[in-house]
Amino acid sequence: MKKYLVLTALCVSCSSLTPKEKGLVIIGSASLIGGVVGAASAPEGESKGSHAGLWAGIAGTIAGLYVLNTNSDIEKINRISKENQMLKDSLDAKVNGPKTLQAEGAGLLGAKLPEKVKGLVQPGGWKLYKIDRWVRDESNENVFVHQDQELQIIPPSISN
Repeated sequence: MKKYLVLTALCVSCSSLTPKEKGLVIIGSASLIGGVVGAASAPEGESKGSHAGLWAGIAGTIAGLYVLNTNSDIEKINRISKENQMLKDSLDAKVNGPKTLQAEGAGLLGAKLPEKVKGLVQPGGWKLYKIDRWVRDESNENVFVHQDQELQIIPPSISN
């Protein structure tokens, strides 16, 4: 049993393995150890193979859940998405010039949201930006149009 634990520790600590490979080693090792423990702890008169399979399945499932929860990439994806959005905004500002917020308002035209639905509905709104941008006219490539305002409409949505 000690040999299996040492072998598992060496495999998991190997730095050349990817997180996915380490997870598979952990699951396989847990299943192997669970099978050995199950066979060794089988009551007299019962099948050692049945107990080994049952314990191996339970140990592998628990190890799989552990690996799934510890090697999740959700935090990394969220961080990269935020960084990506910042880079897009920065690029947009360099290409199209600076964008300054002039005014904004709620989408309900001054009406207040009823108390019963405040947590369920996002009312939306609008934002008016001051911009300084030249854009090529689509109908004539020799004509440029100067734009000085951008209106962004935020649609209402239902909260989760």
